Amino acid sequence: TGVVSDARRSPPTEMELLATKVVEIVDVVFDYQESDERGHLLPHEPLAVRLRCRSSRRVDDIMCGIGIHDSSGRLLFGSNTKFLGVALPPIDGEAEVVFRFASLPLVGGDYRVSFAIQDTDEHVTYDWSEQRHQIAVLPTDRSHGVVALAMTVEPGS
Repeated sequence: TGVVSDARRSPPTEMELLATKVVEIVDVVFDYQESDERGHLLPHEPLAVRLRCRSSRRVDDIMCGIGIHDSSGRLLFGSNTKFLGVALPPIDGEAEVVFRFASLPLVGGDYRVSFAIQDTDEHVTYDWSEQRHQIAVLPTDRSHGVVALAMTVEPGS
């Protein structure tokens, strides 16, 4: 449903190599209106990103993060459950965290998505996926840039 795997096929990053894999990312799903029928979003469309993970043992201290990058790799947005004040329950086996965007204000283009699973002090990295997933936004007009600002134009009198 809207996921394009292997968006970045380069060698693992340092953070990916440091990951203990005690908790692993097993799937990422991008859910949006008609995601089963089309492989792209529209500017301002709501988006739910489902991060599915699995632990090899119980982990009590955990947070999950997401980053959205432009096609050159520049970070456009990044946050995590700790920044947002969301305490995740312990994980022991399968779990899912859903990042919900009421509106994704991006102009047409391809965007890469990163994920992190760490302890809340960021001393232990359980898993890290650096720009290995991709979302496509279909342009609806000829606007330029990265941010799709909601704008109207009124002729002067």
